[in-house]
Amino acid sequence: MKTHLKIVAPALFILLLAAGAAPQASRLVVEVNDSADSPGCLLVQVSRVFPSGKIPAPSAQIKISDGAGYSRDFTTDLMGRAFIPLQDLAAVSPAGAAVNLTVSASAGDEQAQLNYQLIPADVQAKILDTMKLLSESGKSQVSAKDYAGAQNTYQKMHELDPSSKAALYDLGLACEKNNRPREALAAYLQYLASPGSAADQQIQASGLRFASRRRPQGTVSQFTVIENIIRLEKTLSPRLAISADAQARFKQAADLAAAGNMKDALAAYEKIELQCPWWSEPYYAAGIAAEYLTYHRDFSSIDQAVRNFSLFMAAAAPEDQARKDDVKARLADLQAVKNYPPGGAR
Repeated sequence: MKTHLKIVAPALFILLLAAGAAPQASRLVVEVNDSADSPGCLLVQVSRVFPSGKIPAPSAQIKISDGAGYSRDFTTDLMGRAFIPLQDLAAVSPAGAAVNLTVSASAGDEQAQLNYQLIPADVQAKILDTMKLLSESGKSQVSAKDYAGAQNTYQKMHELDPSSKAALYDLGLACEKNNRPREALAAYLQYLASPGSAADQQIQASGLRFASRRRPQGTVSQFTVIENIIRLEKTLSPRLAISADAQARFKQAADLAAAGNMKDALAAYEKIELQCPWWSEPYYAAGIAAEYLTYHRDFSSIDQAVRNFSLFMAAAAPEDQARKDDVKARLADLQAVKNYPPGGAR
């Protein structure tokens, strides 16, 4: 509930005192409202209230707790405000039950306290609404070629919902358009590791996406993201390194393949691909393993063979032309098999 007290600017209040106005008794008050200035946050406002109005309480100390282990401290800005991220509050009650929070404020010798009921469903609804608004804003900024603004907007989306694939992918696209390839790569790599969130479906349903080739659930295909990573990594100087861990895992996968365990080798290679998506070797090795399974054991592996060989073609260095020619021939053979599968009608 908002109050309607007259607000006296701090500077004017000081001038009144300097002019000889008698000091008035005050009391500290704390209020909690939705924040229009910072979407995705609750606004905690701390003020000193006088009979004639109220002034902000800057540098006031705020503590938010639930009496069961959750406790966070904040300090108000010059306007007596503290912005509490909704995502932070959403973690208070993962089970979804309502939680009674105590919001305490202190400024000098004055103190105030407010009991605030947190309803997780309401918080999540506000998060989704804010994600939609930010997504719409980002789309408008991209259309206006304000790529720096779009990058900032999608970064806010990511901070609000770190597991959202939609936010990460559009952040990557905005970083690309803003000539920030390393930041774009970081966003795309996080996309590959992210489980996704409910916001992705909501954003897709709102029709606010500007990226192409999206799936119905609001995400793009993993293949598309890896293609973006491969393309961007080739523009870097120096290029990205292959970690010692990835190289060790590659050797283990190669040992599995050498022992004839192609199914487990394929799975191991594809895990390495997510670890170092710009590295061509796992794609080639995974393609060989999936091709073997296609011809000898499991025809359903044919799509994995095509996918991995295609990504090898994108990631391979120019000097690797001999293997690229070989893979090109393999892809043609696989396509012919797809057109006339074993047991199928010719």
